[in-house]
Amino acid sequence: MAARHSAEVRAFALVIVALGLLGGAATPVAAQARALRVSYSVRALDSTEVRVGAGQAVTLVAVFATWCTTCRSEFATLDSLRRSLATRGVRVVALGVDEGDDTRVRRFAAARAGGVLVAHDASGAVGRAFGTVGVPESYLVDAMGVVRWHAQGELRGAIPSLRRALAVLR
Repeated sequence: MAARHSAEVRAFALVIVALGLLGGAATPVAAQARALRVSYSVRALDSTEVRVGAGQAVTLVAVFATWCTTCRSEFATLDSLRRSLATRGVRVVALGVDEGDDTRVRRFAAARAGGVLVAHDASGAVGRAFGTVGVPESYLVDAMGVVRWHAQGELRGAIPSLRRALAVLR
């Protein structure tokens, strides 16, 4: 019985790892059967219009929620990426998906955002445009609006694959 249980636990662990549910998963989207093309627009907390898609700058879109514990530490990584990628013309945008008005997202961003551009999408449009299923999730969108890279979970562990995806764009 113990051997059977142990084998089941190992099999379950392999499935979890294969699905990328431990520590997040990063996917170069170009390797998928079809590349997702997006057109998305939202107003940032500073009232600027943020457009992602065809004709826009290459953009790293990070989807978060104020109640997400992993998202709290993500902002230090996002700000570091913002500083290093700005010289290459890559924008970093954080999209809060909390329900309700901007109050919680504004408070959360004020405490953590640094120089990261933050927007609030209570309507769920980001989920429809990108197929977002959880938080945190991140997407690298090229200047033609094609999602070239996607990561679920903590961004820090996915930075090497993000850098490879960026290298292909340049």
